[in-house]
Amino acid sequence: PSAGNENFFPASDQVPLIHCRAICGKVPSTCYVTCHQILLVTHPLLGESHTYMEKLSDIYTEVNTPTSKSILNPMPSVVTVCSNLDKKELFIFKPTIGAQSFTDFISILKEVSNQTVEALKFSSRLGLRYMLDEKESVEKAALGVEQIDLGKSSEPFEC
Repeated sequence: PSAGNENFFPASDQVPLIHCRAICGKVPSTCYVTCHQILLVTHPLLGESHTYMEKLSDIYTEVNTPTSKSILNPMPSVVTVCSNLDKKELFIFKPTIGAQSFTDFISILKEVSNQTVEALKFSSRLGLRYMLDEKESVEKAALGVEQIDLGKSSEPFEC
């Protein structure tokens, strides 16, 4: 955060990771989620728009699902954003991507932000982090220089 203003992050941290339409009350809205913040902007037909901005580390989200849904209400689940400090409800909205998917995404972002860089390294089977190392070992195996381990298999790599 910038000195003197804890609500704003550098421009590099303001890239939206997810952008979705939403309904806040009965007003169309747009929700943006960056790696550190959630931003909800309302777009009323009459009157002025409102902006809600909170740090992800200061909030938690809940999904509230009514017991029934209908053709007139295809998105019955709502996301409630609450403060971690006083458990106060900050705002409620219905994201178009689905309330549970949205909440899961927020939870993953919060978990990743608490991890160290070393803990976030992916394996060669699951991520692209070690892509060059894997390519080099595959080339060596193809030339018969070394055998590689491709998970559970202990057999040499064959093309």
